[in-house]
Amino acid sequence: MKKNTIFSIALITLLGIIAYANSLDGEFIWDDNLLIKDNAYVKSWALAPKIFSENFKAGDETGVMFYRPLQILTYNLDYSLWKLNVKGYHLTNIILHILAALCAWRLAIILFNDLTLALLAASLFVVHPIHTEAVSYISGRTDSLAAIFMLTCFIVYIKLSLSPKSFSLWFVMASSYILALLSKETSLVLPGLLLAYHYVFRKNIRIKPFLLLCALGAAYLTLRFTLLEYGRLSLSPVASSWERIPGFFTAITNYIKLLFLPFSLHMDYGREFFPFSRPQAIIGMVILIFLLVYAFRNKHRTILSFSILWFFVSIIPASNIYPISFYMAEHFLYLPSLGFFFILAKKINDLFKIDRFKLLAVSLSISLLFFYSCLTIEQNNYWKEPIAFYQRTLKYSPDQAKLYYNLGAAYYAKGEKEEAITSFTTATKDNPGYTQAYLNAGKVYESLNKKNEAKKFFKKAVEINPRYADAYLSLAAVYYGEREYAEAITLYKKALQINPGDSRTYYSLGLTYRKISDIKNAVDSLSMAVKINPDFADAYNSLGIIFKDIGQIEPAVRFFLKALEINPELAETHNNLSIIYYAKKQYSLAIKHCDQAIKLGYKIHSGFLKALAPHRYDKI
Repeated sequence: MKKNTIFSIALITLLGIIAYANSLDGEFIWDDNLLIKDNAYVKSWALAPKIFSENFKAGDETGVMFYRPLQILTYNLDYSLWKLNVKGYHLTNIILHILAALCAWRLAIILFNDLTLALLAASLFVVHPIHTEAVSYISGRTDSLAAIFMLTCFIVYIKLSLSPKSFSLWFVMASSYILALLSKETSLVLPGLLLAYHYVFRKNIRIKPFLLLCALGAAYLTLRFTLLEYGRLSLSPVASSWERIPGFFTAITNYIKLLFLPFSLHMDYGREFFPFSRPQAIIGMVILIFLLVYAFRNKHRTILSFSILWFFVSIIPASNIYPISFYMAEHFLYLPSLGFFFILAKKINDLFKIDRFKLLAVSLSISLLFFYSCLTIEQNNYWKEPIAFYQRTLKYSPDQAKLYYNLGAAYYAKGEKEEAITSFTTATKDNPGYTQAYLNAGKVYESLNKKNEAKKFFKKAVEINPRYADAYLSLAAVYYGEREYAEAITLYKKALQINPGDSRTYYSLGLTYRKISDIKNAVDSLSMAVKINPDFADAYNSLGIIFKDIGQIEPAVRFFLKALEINPELAETHNNLSIIYYAKKQYSLAIKHCDQAIKLGYKIHSGFLKALAPHRYDKI
């Protein structure tokens, strides 16, 4: 490997580490809790196949119309390595961002045949603070993943023109594009970027590889709109394309400003609609027209023309022509920003080639890298702590109900319950139909033992959405705690009508039937729980208790042993077995399970310990 190559790779890597090292101290924020912390699919390889057949938030039970299985699979790998140690997830994000920068560096070398330009562009890319949303925010890694595979595909596509019979290149090209599509929907724009390459560099299109990529994109769309039933790529307020387009022009103005001067960066720019008369919309439209005319009319300035087309083609998915959730977002610039960095690197490189401006070019390069790195390091702090994150974001978007909801969740996680209630109720005022906010406000009240307030919020959630199973479950739990078992049973049954495959609901229903001594229905419900979830240790334990209470000892023992096979740390189960084995005069087993229950913190009845004591010295 040449010294220049080693130096470039080392410098880009080092800059990425310096810029993002302090992001390792960040916590789970925003969608991180849904996608990772509370996502069952992330924590089980057995569920991995479902990642490829379900939506973006597979496993979190809320669902959204995104399909990004590769992103979820990387969380699965992370969980295998460091469970819920958040530093590991941040480390993965940093590595992915550096890999994306290295791919951009390699593509720039191939396109522009200029090592200095490529190194400077990739270096600026890796340290610029506009990317903190994609790097410091764990859930933002989908942009890095998609960029890595799109850029790899682009590189191999160009190489394939030199070695058209190389099977390995064909395989890598197709695989990279498939992985890009499985990372993020925006990868569909890759053929458009390839057309820009052919147009600007006047390269003839090789029909077969280009058509193969188009076919893969078409197959992906067909799959999305048919079998997977995730036709909508996002959610957006109802508005016509004509109403949405001024937002795109406004975003262009803001994007250009943020790339040059990345100050006041934040999450959630809102879902506003703007008139065409808005100054930023007019400026954005002028910028768009001017740059596109320049790109198409100045074919001799290939770097500038290609960079302009790269920016606008890759930002098409965020243009709001197809409805999306926000009129702009910083992470939308992850791939498009390469066009900006190519242009900036070219201008600095042009100065470097003039002897009297070499020192100026070097000073400017170092100054920009230092300036952007410092801003990135500072911006990483924004993503570190949830409460500070939501409070700061609310300063920019004070009317966003979801921000208040997430702030409430952050307060509750810290044990600040009164503040949590205030935030959740504010969310319901901003959005009266926000059922999750009502549900969580009720849960906080329940934790404060304010049952009436809790029921009021749970009932409101059910009233707004009669198909909200979690609200029925929470309301049922309150009635269960108040010993109103008949009402609790009715609510559990309603939850099962909505979600008949929920083993936890059957478990709760079984416990409730046991409270009213309805043994048959209790056993039936608990049996259904273990049928749905064969690894449900608590349900096996409860079945064992029921059969023990009615004197059917053999099935009770089987259920207790099954529970311990799944979870050996069920102290209550060890205690129950100890009692049974003592009654059967199997003292060694009774002592074994009694000692294990004590070891696990279970408080054994003193009378039983006295009865068991003499047998510790028996020779059995």
